[in-house]
Amino acid sequence: MGMINHKFDAETTPLYFYFALKRSYEIYAVYFLLLIICITGFGYPLHALPAAGWLIVCLLARYYINHTFIRWNLLFYVTISAGWICYFLYYYGWETGATSFILPLMLVSMFSLYDTLFNKIAFTVFLFIMRMALFFHCQTHPPVYVLSVKLIFCTVFCINLSFGSNTLNGVIAPIMLIST
Repeated sequence: MGMINHKFDAETTPLYFYFALKRSYEIYAVYFLLLIICITGFGYPLHALPAAGWLIVCLLARYYINHTFIRWNLLFYVTISAGWICYFLYYYGWETGATSFILPLMLVSMFSLYDTLFNKIAFTVFLFIMRMALFFHCQTHPPVYVLSVKLIFCTVFCINLSFGSNTLNGVIAPIMLIST
C-alpha cells in the first residue's frame, strides 16, 4: 500500500484514501455543474443557486485537499455530501434519486484510517438514522418544489442516480488499483 505524506499533514495518509477523496470531489464538481446546466436550461435559474454554492464549496475543498489535514478533508466531504442529500430530498422529494449518494459517503468513512471502529459504526448509525428521518419526512410532507414536468423529473433522477454511482466508483476504483 502506497503512502503519501502531506506537507500540511502530520499524519501519513494512504494513497488510495487521498485519491478517493480527490476523485470524489472531482465527480461532485462535474455533477453540480451538470445539474446547474440542466436546471437552468429548463427555466429554473433560481433553483440552480444552491447547486452553484455547493459547487464552489466542493471546488474549494478539492483545492485545499493538498493544503489541509486529510482528516479535515474527510469532514468537509461528509458535510458536503450529507448537506446536499438533506437539502435535495427536502426541497425536491424522495423520488429524485438523491439517496444514491449515501453509500459512497459510508464507504469513504469506512476506509478512513483515522477513526476508530466505534466512530465508524456510530457514523453508519447516523447515516441510517438520517436516511430514515428523511424518508419519513418525505412520506409525510410534500416537497417544497414539486417537479411537475416529467422530463425535468427524469433528468434530475438520471443525473442523481448516475453520479451517485460514479461517486461510488470514484471511491472504489483507487482502492482496486492500489490493491492489484
